[in-house]
Amino acid sequence: RMTGTATAGSGRWARVTRDIQRPDRIRTEFTIQGVTSIYAFDGERGWYVAPLEGVFDAATMGAEDSLAAAGQAGIGGPLVNAADRGYRIGLAGRELVDGKDVYRVTVTPPAGPKRTLFLDAGSSLLVRAASTRSRPDGTWVELESDLGDYREIGGIMFPHSIRSRVRGRADVLEIVVTGVELDPPLDPLRFKPPPS
Repeated sequence: RMTGTATAGSGRWARVTRDIQRPDRIRTEFTIQGVTSIYAFDGERGWYVAPLEGVFDAATMGAEDSLAAAGQAGIGGPLVNAADRGYRIGLAGRELVDGKDVYRVTVTPPAGPKRTLFLDAGSSLLVRAASTRSRPDGTWVELESDLGDYREIGGIMFPHSIRSRVRGRADVLEIVVTGVELDPPLDPLRFKPPPS
């Protein structure tokens, strides 16, 4: 479980909680002014509740959003046991990202869009992730997330700063992680859509 705050310019902020449970469940909650939106994947399908968008009962995510949620549900990330899960990994070169020497690695999942990971050449920590997503109008956007402020918790390095943006736009969603819990008690039903 990771908790923190998200800010998106203009003074807008939210409390964020992300629960991940093996083998492939994830639930992310954003609470803004006392109203909570939920985006989850229960191992089979993605669903969401978003009162600020007028969605008060659990709705099924579209296919692409479900694939993206499923891709985030792996606790170890896409590189751990990649071949066993049907992922193809390729080394695409070496370059500089914000002055850091990084390896550029392509990740092609069995379903869904390809992603590019930028791994610090010295520490092997993920410093940037990039992918493309389609929009409802049929166009594509490039998404980038920069990860930093890594801290060790239980022998594992976790980023405590995540900055996400659509490439070419000034708006940035910044998440500051304030807490990480390893192996918290999580009921599998937490990842299932609630009854209407």
